[in-house]
Amino acid sequence: MTLDHVNTSIYKIPFTELCGILQQQALMVSLKELYGWLSLISLCCLLLFMIKESSIRPKYVLHPKYRSIRRFIKHELRLSKKLKSTEKGIL
Repeated sequence: MTLDHVNTSIYKIPFTELCGILQQQALMVSLKELYGWLSLISLCCLLLFMIKESSIRPKYVLHPKYRSIRRFIKHELRLSKKLKSTEKGIL
């Protein structure tokens, strides 16, 4: 049985040894691909950690207190109720 018509020196190697070489090459290609994917994932994780610790993301931002958020929401609700009541009065 012939596996390769290009390389004539392959005819001197037994078929079982050729299958072993082929299996070894396939395993090497699979491991290279796996290593490549793991490298890409690790670079993405490293980039995320660097962004987390960098000054791009603001650390000391003044956040509003819950009291002021509650007051703002109550004010918005009152305005929407007034708007609805005036619309009903007009119609």
